[in-house]
Amino acid sequence: MDYEISLSDDAKIIVEYILSREWEDVEINWKPRFSFIQKRYVSEGWTRNRIGKAWENIIQWWQSSNKDQFCLGV
Repeated sequence: MDYEISLSDDAKIIVEYILSREWEDVEINWKPRFSFIQKRYVSEGWTRNRIGKAWENIIQWWQSSNKDQFCLGV
């Protein structure tokens, strides 16, 4: 997948976690939002700054990868 080339190692970890859908078993109504991602990785010892940088990398990659779809209204 494109994300394997484009993302930092930390961002890949987060994307792979989201895509694995392991989060569905965590809590009722848990969604892969930034606040939940941050809570999960802070509990694993990541700093908020590290998580924020990885999340920003994901956002930039997503916007870049999907810019044509947004322009076409897909």
